[in-house]
Amino acid sequence: MPPATFRTTLCPMRVLVATQTFDRSEEALYKGLFELGHDVTVACSPDAPGQDRLSAAGLRVNPIEIKHRLDGNASRNMEGLLDKLGINLVYASSNVAVATALRATRRLQIPVVGYRGTLGHISRLDPASWLTFLNPRLAHIVCVSDAVREYLASRGIEERKLVTIYKGHDPEWYDHIAPFDLRDEGVPADAGTIVFAGSVRPVKGIPFLLDALEAIPGGLDPHLLLLGQLRDPHAVRRIRRSGGRCHCLGHRDDVLSLVAACDVFALPSVAREGLPRAVIEAMCLGTPPVVTDVGGLPELVEDGVSGRVVPPRDPQAMAAAITVLLQDEGKRHGCAKNARERIATRFHIKDTIARTAQLFEEALS
Repeated sequence: MPPATFRTTLCPMRVLVATQTFDRSEEALYKGLFELGHDVTVACSPDAPGQDRLSAAGLRVNPIEIKHRLDGNASRNMEGLLDKLGINLVYASSNVAVATALRATRRLQIPVVGYRGTLGHISRLDPASWLTFLNPRLAHIVCVSDAVREYLASRGIEERKLVTIYKGHDPEWYDHIAPFDLRDEGVPADAGTIVFAGSVRPVKGIPFLLDALEAIPGGLDPHLLLLGQLRDPHAVRRIRRSGGRCHCLGHRDDVLSLVAACDVFALPSVAREGLPRAVIEAMCLGTPPVVTDVGGLPELVEDGVSGRVVPPRDPQAMAAAITVLLQDEGKRHGCAKNARERIATRFHIKDTIARTAQLFEEALS
């Protein structure tokens, strides 16, 4: 990630975060900006979880429901809130939030900073893209990885607007997670265990992971746990031929405990990965990842150090990488330790907060 050059301004920051919902990392970011002394208001969907925690921390929370990119009611409500609170910068964390914020700030001329967490779906021939990330009034775009930044630059967006800021975590958030007893899910106690967590969509490449499962030596008794909704018909057909070694557990509230209990985390994606939260969580939990060389994944995982990175659509390479980690306990534990350390030193939420605050100051200057 190339170093960014920021200037600072004495202008007080009164930030409106425009979003629909938010995860743990985003919640920590908003609290961190507030703790730095900035006035932070979060405008989110009325049913977004975590609003009580933000309020308890001292942040202002205002419910605004955004139904779509051209939601006139949402943009009018947001404009009124901007005017009422004297907001001088908007941070929009989703496509519909970016479009709504740009409409709401037309009269007020307040800078809008957007966030982009994935590759793909931006085209100069698509009118919807001009409502969001191709809109010339967007001051900056926070890119979750260099891969996202490079993709947006390839779409013709000025590079001066694009800044990579990793979406940080804190490994200590996961210290209380106890591994699940996989025997309760029918997994033999001495089996080599691989886990995938996420929506099973074609872009995730699960059929290639199932092919890799068949190529792992049988003496390791490999078992695969799939956590998430099945949305790939081809994967469903392949699962039926897995001979009982693939366990489809669907949506689970204890997904972190299940990931912590497994030997290897696998992500066989074939496209469009920005900086997957599931991989970061696995690294924090000490479950070494085997991922494909797609999007921001090679920025996150150092091949042979904090996990393995293999070519996409190559089940033999994925099987070989998983086999090494299952066979070599020392290698597996070493990668697990390095993976957790990498999040603590290279992808920590404190860095995200500091760099985001600097970027906002740059936008205001």
